[in-house]
Amino acid sequence: MYLSYSGWKKSDNCGFDYWLGYVAKVPLPEPDDRLGSIYGSVVGKLFEDFYNEEIYRQGQPQGIVMGRVGETIRSIIEEEIHPSASWKKGGVLKWKGTGPDQNPKAMYTDEAELAADVRDAVSRGFEIIRHHRLLGKGAQAEVPLDATILGHKLGGRADFIMRRVKPFQDEILLDGKGSRWLDAYVDKRQLQWYAMLFQERNKRLPDQLGFVFWRAESVEDAVLWVPVVPDEIQALKEQVLADIRKIEARISGPKLTIEAARRVFLPIAERTDVSKEDKKQACRFCSYAIEAICPAGAQIVDEKR
Repeated sequence: MYLSYSGWKKSDNCGFDYWLGYVAKVPLPEPDDRLGSIYGSVVGKLFEDFYNEEIYRQGQPQGIVMGRVGETIRSIIEEEIHPSASWKKGGVLKWKGTGPDQNPKAMYTDEAELAADVRDAVSRGFEIIRHHRLLGKGAQAEVPLDATILGHKLGGRADFIMRRVKPFQDEILLDGKGSRWLDAYVDKRQLQWYAMLFQERNKRLPDQLGFVFWRAESVEDAVLWVPVVPDEIQALKEQVLADIRKIEARISGPKLTIEAARRVFLPIAERTDVSKEDKKQACRFCSYAIEAICPAGAQIVDEKR
């Protein structure tokens, strides 16, 4: 079977969410709001181009990247609403406001406000790159790392891989984050997953792993380094293979109805071993946390509001 880090995390966190999105592929009653992910997608694309097109070798690289902000935002928005791939479902953008098709808790009122935030991230990003020496031999972005392990295809893409320039000269694997808070929405297992795939493909581990926070208030602390511990990565590999066996056992047999799947793949909202805060965090970002599909999740979302 195929399993990505996001799919594995969902299966571990909320089995019902995993079944809905990855097994049954249950369509949503209405397109989901994509505004919350636009910022990260735009910043990621800008720095992807910075590395892959070797913009850093040109004069005034920061100006070149800044000049691409508007067109990149428009391109990402178009892709989110009208995906180029036929298998992808388009979403909507609900800007901040109280009118129809708006969201009073959205981050941005319009494209101009989003662009200002992105430009601030680009400026801060160049400071981060200079301070942490995030340049070097073979610098790449959006690096495919898919690998086959015991007949199962495990998927993943590293945001950035490079061997840093002096004085470090270490091979690093990084994942970019849009949050200002260094401990928000990160799980070291994500980087360890990428390191596991990197090892399968290259027969070695990177020297360091890290999360880059483009919005970090302190440039010095903008990279959260995660040590490479071979035993932990091997343990993750064994856990993932064990979890695949469990998933395969659950989805074998007759096709499940949503009601039956809710019993087999228990929603996180109904689990007794998970804190209320963790349930709120998971359900807040779940498109299936609606009354028609997951009543318990919908109740948690309503409480959050």
